[in-house]
Amino acid sequence: AWHHRYWKIYHGYTPIDFTQTGWATAGPGERGHMVKSLLATHDFEGKPGSEVRQLLGTPDRSYEDHFSYDVGYMGFNPRAPMVFSYELHFELDQNGAVKAVFTDD
Repeated sequence: AWHHRYWKIYHGYTPIDFTQTGWATAGPGERGHMVKSLLATHDFEGKPGSEVRQLLGTPDRSYEDHFSYDVGYMGFNPRAPMVFSYELHFELDQNGAVKAVFTDD
């Protein structure tokens, strides 16, 4: 099972089914609408980071122990009327396998 924190459904968020082709051709804004489907259909925990990169393409940011993708707009919170821009993070263990996945703004 994967872990993601701060998962909230804000107003204006309409989920779109994840497909590898759709993700590859989408910008961050469209990818944001695919995140819920992606995480529901793929169990990344324990998978090599290279396998995630093969599925999702080159990360927007990459470091030794984690990498992330911009997933843009994921709706707005009516109590704080601002647009949130998110990142999808993959944390890696010492062997380069995914140990956690989460979204953060």
